[in-house]
Amino acid sequence: MPGTNTILDNYEEHKIGITNIELEAELEYRSIPKLNPFAYLTSKSKNTSDYPLLAGKTNIFLDNSFVSHSNLKLVAPNEEFKTSLGIDEGIHIEHKLINRFQKMRACLAKKQGNFEYKIEIKNNKKQGNIIIVKDQIPISQNQDIKVELLEPKIKENTDLLKNLMMEVLSGYLVFRQEKKYGLI
Repeated sequence: MPGTNTILDNYEEHKIGITNIELEAELEYRSIPKLNPFAYLTSKSKNTSDYPLLAGKTNIFLDNSFVSHSNLKLVAPNEEFKTSLGIDEGIHIEHKLINRFQKMRACLAKKQGNFEYKIEIKNNKKQGNIIIVKDQIPISQNQDIKVELLEPKIKENTDLLKNLMMEVLSGYLVFRQEKKYGLI
C-alpha cells in the first residue's frame, strides 16, 4: 500500500485502496425459465496476483457500469473463484406450454398425455453468448405412471438431462414429454 493513511478512532467504517488488480473472466449465463424469465450472469476468474483477495462486500462493474453488489470469499493467489453478476436484462427467456394432448385407450384402461414445451431465448445483445438452461423432467411417484422425454433424445444418466448448454444468438428450445397413466 503506497503512501500513508490516517484512520480516525471514531468507530466509523473507513475505506482505503490497497491496490488495483485486473483479472480475466469467463462469463457464463444460467437460467431456469420455468421459475423466472431471466438469465443470470456469473464470472469465473483466477486470482493471478501475488496477493490474496480479502473477503468482503464488492461492487460489480461490467462495461464500466455498476451492475450489482456481491460478497467475495477469501481467494488465495492462483485460486479460481466464481462471482455472481446478477440478472442480464439483455437476454429474455420464456417457458411456454405449446401443446397438450390426452387420449384414453378404452380397451387397455390407460390414459396417455403428451405435453410439449418451448423455451424461447431472445438475445438483445450484439454477440452470441453461452447459456446453460436448466429445466425439470418430471419424476413419477406412482409406479403406474411412466414419464418419458420424447425430444430431445438424450441418453439416461447424463448431466444433459438437467442442463442444456448452447450458444444463443436468438432462438428456442422445444421439449416434448409423454406421460402414460394406468387407471385403477
